[in-house]
Amino acid sequence: MFRYLAVSWDPAVCGATALARACVASIRSHPAWQQALDRPRLQVFLTGEITGVNQAYPLRGQRGVVLGRLFDRRLATSSPDRITRSLATFDAVADARAGDLLTRYWGRYVAFLEAPDDAWQVLRDPSGALPCFVRHHAGVSVAFSWLEDVLELLPLLPAPVVSAEGVAAFMAFGDLTGPRTALEGVAQVLAGQCSPMNGAAASAATLAWDAAGLADRPARLQPQEAVEALREGVQTCTRAWASCYDPVLLRLSGGLDSSILASCLAPERNASRVTCLNYHSAGIGSDERAFARMVATRFDLDLIEHERDSDFRLERILDVARTPVPTHYIGRTTSRSDAEHAQAVGASAMFTGGGGDQLFLEIRQWWPAADYLRVRGLDAGLPAATADAARLGNISVWKALRLALRDRFRRLPPPLGLHEHRALVTDLVRQRAARPAGFIHPVFIAPTPLPIGKLMQVQQLAYSAGYYDPYARQDAPELVRPLLSQPLIELCLRLPTFLLTLGGRGRGLARSAFAPLLPKPVVDRRTKGGMEEHIKSLLTSNAGLARQLLLDGALVRMDLLDRAAAEAALSRRAGLGAAEVGEIHFCLAIEAWLHSWTSSSQSQPGR
Repeated sequence: MFRYLAVSWDPAVCGATALARACVASIRSHPAWQQALDRPRLQVFLTGEITGVNQAYPLRGQRGVVLGRLFDRRLATSSPDRITRSLATFDAVADARAGDLLTRYWGRYVAFLEAPDDAWQVLRDPSGALPCFVRHHAGVSVAFSWLEDVLELLPLLPAPVVSAEGVAAFMAFGDLTGPRTALEGVAQVLAGQCSPMNGAAASAATLAWDAAGLADRPARLQPQEAVEALREGVQTCTRAWASCYDPVLLRLSGGLDSSILASCLAPERNASRVTCLNYHSAGIGSDERAFARMVATRFDLDLIEHERDSDFRLERILDVARTPVPTHYIGRTTSRSDAEHAQAVGASAMFTGGGGDQLFLEIRQWWPAADYLRVRGLDAGLPAATADAARLGNISVWKALRLALRDRFRRLPPPLGLHEHRALVTDLVRQRAARPAGFIHPVFIAPTPLPIGKLMQVQQLAYSAGYYDPYARQDAPELVRPLLSQPLIELCLRLPTFLLTLGGRGRGLARSAFAPLLPKPVVDRRTKGGMEEHIKSLLTSNAGLARQLLLDGALVRMDLLDRAAAEAALSRRAGLGAAEVGEIHFCLAIEAWLHSWTSSSQSQPGR
């Protein structure tokens, strides 16, 4: 489990140097931690280093260090042999400027870079794959990826306090994409952001990599050119990641995105040994084994089929690690099985197709018509593009055109409100939804020239995927999402939505790009696998604990959960819809997270 800690301090603050030295001494006393950078005002440590997987890349002249995994863009190629050779000799980064890192390299990393006036700054890579949080106290700043390390190794720093305001924002928006977290005094460095380490105001942090700016410079590609660029980009990034691990465990649902990865990892295209893992359960759309088998057979990959655990006990979620924001557990109920299967096949990493929906654009909306109007204008291709958009959104051509014309003059993003599936929250949560500043990414509120389809894609990509499993912890295989690689994100941001939804189909361009390789039923598939009946059965089998946690829990005491509404929902659980069941599980995850703090006797929820 790769993690890092960095300690920086301001010697002008009384006592900061002594406190920082004590923190550094505490980290050094633990033999599992190695020092990656030793400078007068910045000390960087890491643990779990594996050369070629996650390591330290020193900058010349000790001007900083990059932690994680770097790939050199100049050596990008779809040849697995060349990828392996180039990475084996890559041992240093040429310069300490953020711009050089962002344009010459890509990967999964956090960089600590020298800034003017002997200060330091931290850069998080545009994919956001590796977490980065910063804690400031008494002139000392600690950057970290895993909060439990700070709590264990740095007892001289006061434990952070739960923020009721942050919890309310989490309940309102479903996640926190901005710099503020659900803990007082713990800030998140956003993907692509360069932030000062000295405790300066959040306004001093800059987006060194701007997704909206990239999306506002659409690539002028013909459909076939876009198809080839997308196919080559996916294959190159997937094989680059595969070159770091052998063997690999691939979560193969049988959907389009994981099947695309399987095609890239086929034995004739990839040197790493690959085993596929498919989960299934009873219920409509919950058993995708037929599709997974087609794909595994096509590419001669071993396939493990595992039934989802219908006996999952909610008590397990109470052992969640302390993190800066609550953690969803739906989707992680297979954590133990993931770890067991990875261990059985000897895999340290599990690849998933996570991110494909937002990257390739799986939508059923009219938005591409608005994008075409802004990018191409009133040219001869508009009628066909509008017809595709109308088919995609299941509306008339005239309505699609009218909506596109109306969007042409919009400058601000559509108003951000309460998450669409929030029936159990109180007015305090609704009030927080009306005041989102600090808790959401700037792209949700800043003026923008982007058409609505491209804006929505940028917003969806602002959500950073989880890297650590807070339930399985050290036992979990490393999670790798090749589709959320910087070169692919940049390519798809610059491809207009009417190209991404080629032919009026969600993920139309990706379907066309990989149609020659994948089984036709997978390419043509429009339904997505689900776990609705499984999730509902988990609530039924854990009804007693669910009632106890929600009706007598911290959210009710904090006046964030409507107790009467929650009790009514739990009383009629058999008749609940998928959205209502999902909200109950969502609130249970927050309760478990709050329990992890209160049970540690280190923090109490604040108001």
